[in-house]
Amino acid sequence: MAIQEEMMVAGVEQLVRDLQHTVRSGITKTEKWRMQQLRALLKLVVENEESLANAVFTDLGKPTHEVVIYEVRTLSLSLSLSLCLSLCPPLKPPIE
Repeated sequence: MAIQEEMMVAGVEQLVRDLQHTVRSGITKTEKWRMQQLRALLKLVVENEESLANAVFTDLGKPTHEVVIYEVRTLSLSLSLSLCLSLCPPLKPPIE
């Protein structure tokens, strides 16, 4: 393996160790931060629908109308639903 490849592998291995440490520590981002990320991702998907469809067509040959319907809009709806559900209070289990 070339030295450059070894350095890349070592960097990836360190990144994995760092991420595993973070997960095990219980450190998490705030709910506000997570909602901001969802809104930003939704905006990115909506604003770049055509570019995303063209990229998938170029890379995989999937027709752009299929990409829009089955990939891009499905993702947009999923993100929108996640944002809507975050506004709802948690369901309480029924008392028996």
